[in-house]
Amino acid sequence: MPQLVTDRGSTLMNLHGIGPSSAAGLLAGTGDIHRFRDRDRFASWNGTALLDASGETRSWRRTTQVSVQVR
Repeated sequence: MPQLVTDRGSTLMNLHGIGPSSAAGLLAGTGDIHRFRDRDRFASWNGTALLDASGETRSWRRTTQVSVQVR
């Protein structure tokens, strides 16, 4: 599987915590990257976009819900 990921020109496995299975799953779930209007839309789809959240006494940033295909 690592060879399949690198054959597609992906460098995902260079990132800490991303192995062959995660990289292949993300690539397969993403399909054509051009279907996303911009990187913010892609980040929202894959669950890495940060959103502002707040409670009564504090504020924080959280990630969005991860796409079912990425889980």
